[in-house]
Amino acid sequence: MNQLHQQIGYYHHPTLNGNQVVFVCEDDLWHVPFRGGWQRG
Repeated sequence: MNQLHQQIGYYHHPTLNGNQVVFVCEDDLWHVPFRGGWQRG
């Protein structure tokens, strides 16, 4: 399986909150700046 297919389905319920993207990963909430960067739990 290629890298793209490994990433699909890992992040769930992405939503925008101001300038942040918030998503669920393994039952934890994470957020990352909309323009990219490191995610924070």
